Amino acid sequence: RGAEHISQSDMSRLPLVTIRRFLSFLTGANGLELVFTWLLISTGCAPGRLEKLRCSATPRPKRHDGLHLDLQTGVLTIETENGATDFLATDTGKEASPGNAPARILLPTSIIRHLAGRASDTPFKDIGPSIDRLSRTFARANAGIRPTPENLARSYWLHTAPDIGNDLLAAYVAGHIPARLRAQAKYYRFTNSELNAVFQRAHAALARRIVSGKSCTEPLRRLLSGLTFPETTLTGEIGSQVAVPFEVLRETATAILRTADHFTQQLLPP
Repeated sequence: RGAEHISQSDMSRLPLVTIRRFLSFLTGANGLELVFTWLLISTGCAPGRLEKLRCSATPRPKRHDGLHLDLQTGVLTIETENGATDFLATDTGKEASPGNAPARILLPTSIIRHLAGRASDTPFKDIGPSIDRLSRTFARANAGIRPTPENLARSYWLHTAPDIGNDLLAAYVAGHIPARLRAQAKYYRFTNSELNAVFQRAHAALARRIVSGKSCTEPLRRLLSGLTFPETTLTGEIGSQVAVPFEVLRETATAILRTADHFTQQLLPP
């Protein structure tokens, strides 16, 4: 489900040429399947969670688990599984936190428009069997690993996450902190603006690699070449509740050095 299930030898991850061909294949199907598949490979979100995505023309409700897309602003709110803010009572000496501070990124404008045109506020509900059927049809004419929803999401760690440049930030985009990163997450804090910037950079790099291949059809090339993002400003921090900002650490270190220098001067002979 998350990055802890991904290894360098994981044979379920798809080569880029298979992803490119499958996306091209989906341009002739229902547009919703293409959007769902692109979100799997570009965000790494678990298929079961993405199927439960809820869309509305208002910000995310205060009590909402999973994924929420604000169709007015384009903000995708991601409740992080195993996030650093989900402390146990033994971690803090207090009552356990009711949940995580959600991560927020912006989705491409064309995807928002497509989902806004759907009658349901849960557009991906029960889409899994349709994607599975299409992947089986695709596999009949294309050898290799079948592009199931699970394999597409795992392939995020091979084709998108490296351009984010930080495994922990990549995990927050995917919405799940793997076991190997949980200790690090306890002491790492960043802003939603930072997260969105690296996501958009990786998203653009993925689109460029796909459209540059010979097997990319013209309809898919037009779709991916024209991806733009809303100009919504993201605010707020996410990550560790105990991480000390660098400015505070610098001030503390400076005060310690000044005190040490003062005592050293007193110990020196006149």
